[in-house]
Amino acid sequence: MPVHMTAAAVKRLQGGTNVPAKPRKRSPCHVGTPTGQTGPLCAVQSITFELPLPPTACSPNNHDVGRVAGIVAGKARAAYRSECLRLLPTTKRMFLKAVISCEWFLAPCTGRYHPRDEQNASASIKAACDAIVEAGYLFDDGAKYLHWGETTLRRAKESEGRACVVVTLRRETT
Repeated sequence: MPVHMTAAAVKRLQGGTNVPAKPRKRSPCHVGTPTGQTGPLCAVQSITFELPLPPTACSPNNHDVGRVAGIVAGKARAAYRSECLRLLPTTKRMFLKAVISCEWFLAPCTGRYHPRDEQNASASIKAACDAIVEAGYLFDDGAKYLHWGETTLRRAKESEGRACVVVTLRRETT
């Protein structure tokens, strides 16, 4: 028997009663198909977040092979997503379509990913994009709703001692 079944559902399956099933509550940002901007912050044109650098295991060039390496990378992505989600205030969906721009400040720090080029930098923060969606700022992070803008890498000399990713979501004008 699945763990998520209610007592009423178990009775229904056993033929004991005709109790109707309770509807499940869903997050307001994931109900139905989006038709337009909703929520109290829909007048905002852009918003900026400062997030930590992703762990090294989030690198798209992580060439460790095997099942154990895959499990470690998956756990690192999940931990980074949770870390980003804790830093983001939750809200109702702010943008239906948005452009994401990232500015990387790469001061030396251990255990964190320092990308060599912009494409790897964009790919490594997928878990942060998932956290932004889960926090309610976007409906989805698919190509229909989220487009990639500029990605800038600031190396140690120009990073001003900061080790973070500054993510800017800007409303896309269609």
